[in-house]
Amino acid sequence: NLKKMRNALKLLVKRTGAFLGVKISRIESNPEKILHEESQSDPYATRIHGFEVRLNRGNTYPQITKVLQYFNAPVVELVNQAYVARGRKISFVDVGAATGDTVLLLEQRCFGKVKSYICFEGDEEFGNLLKLNMRQFSNVKIISAILASAHKTIPSLVKHHRGSASATGENMQLAKPLDSFAQEFGNGIDVLKIDVDGFDGDVLKGAEHILNARQPWVIFEWHPALIEQAKADYRTPFQCRYRDWE
Repeated sequence: NLKKMRNALKLLVKRTGAFLGVKISRIESNPEKILHEESQSDPYATRIHGFEVRLNRGNTYPQITKVLQYFNAPVVELVNQAYVARGRKISFVDVGAATGDTVLLLEQRCFGKVKSYICFEGDEEFGNLLKLNMRQFSNVKIISAILASAHKTIPSLVKHHRGSASATGENMQLAKPLDSFAQEFGNGIDVLKIDVDGFDGDVLKGAEHILNARQPWVIFEWHPALIEQAKADYRTPFQCRYRDWE
């Protein structure tokens, strides 16, 4: 029975590794340790939304998009509607850009409708992959920064899975408000997308000047469990000034 259980465990770990894009080379008594160690290896090449990219091992985004055909469809629809409403190509700001998946999605589904992208990413690993993946586009600007409601220190970014990071670490790091980057947006900002795993309300709170002056369409993640983990307030996103001009 023990032998059968061990063989079943080996099969489970290998299949899990295959799903995560991780090659499992050995089996120990601690499968989680193996997955963690293997996921720290060099990035791998794959295709996302028709584009060649590099991803950190263990990042499940390619698998998610294969299973969920309409994953992130609200972002696509918002950009399409913004393009129609403006009557021109739009400017798009992506806070929590990770490895660039949103840009890739919009370049596939909304081709020719986005004039420029500004991507904010504070995680070092994601930031390096973002720079690598965005080299194929001439209209993408990358800013390495962690955003919050003001100039302050917040918990460090940690990955709660290999495809995302949240400000729930034990160390502290410096963050800035989005308003402090207003000069980066040139003539305007049409769509603001925020996906920072529970800290979205705090980022919005630090963008009140931009929201009032530029009046962009806003789309953000509202995830009660992640908000609780980030020790944030689930009401904050709905208390920001962008509601004044809806």
